[in-house]
Amino acid sequence: MTLAHGLPPPPPSEALSEGWNPLVILVGIIAVVTYSAAATSSGRTWPRARQAAFASGIAVVVFAIGSPLDAYAGALLSAHMVQHLLLTLVAAPLILLGRPLSLARRSDAGRRALPRMLRSRPAHVLIHPVVTWSVYAVVLWGTHFSPAYQAALDNALVHALEHAAYLGAALLFWFPVIGSEPSPLRLGYPARLLYLFLAGPMGAFLGLAINQAAAPLYRHYATLERAWGPTPLAHQQTGGVVMWMGGGLGMLVAVLVVAAAWARSDRA
Repeated sequence: MTLAHGLPPPPPSEALSEGWNPLVILVGIIAVVTYSAAATSSGRTWPRARQAAFASGIAVVVFAIGSPLDAYAGALLSAHMVQHLLLTLVAAPLILLGRPLSLARRSDAGRRALPRMLRSRPAHVLIHPVVTWSVYAVVLWGTHFSPAYQAALDNALVHALEHAAYLGAALLFWFPVIGSEPSPLRLGYPARLLYLFLAGPMGAFLGLAINQAAAPLYRHYATLERAWGPTPLAHQQTGGVVMWMGGGLGMLVAVLVVAAAWARSDRA
């Protein structure tokens, strides 16, 4: 049995066989297989840790948007917030730790095209830390406090574009922090920490704003009929806490990892 809007019924244990998106799973498998083939095609070794990081990042994307979690996101704002946190704070940095651009440079086509592309003026602008930070902030706040969020709940294509925007903005945001890909712009460790410190309150204040709203922000959740779960306003407040605490914890972990890398670099 499936509820309106394609939502699986509670409890979640009953939804394990529903809500899986075969297309998302197929695209994820193709991405991992293509990456693995490139890692072994040239005969040179490619670190297994990078392969594991990339595969894990793709797996997180598949879980976020192709599993029953995506079905519940249409009924529960907190599930939607978990999706966004998985895409922005988990999947994106894991994918970048796999160094897909560096791997692509090992092919003949990549060796010719990527250096030229990364030296281009549009690339310089796009991967500038001020731009990557700003794009992430605009996407995060703009989608939650504009008609775009309601449109994503009402239209499957807009919903897919919203997820693509989150993942794309997150990949840009984490690019200067990870710092492992070829780039004409490099941030030192102190600058990376400042970059993350400035980003921390951005997600926290977003979650707080959602949590403190006096009325439901999104018509979809306010008018959706379901015989289970809390009221729309109560669950909106829970969703705000998820964004507030989850986002803050994610940035704190990133700060600690960068600080540890800085300490290792100094010892070396």
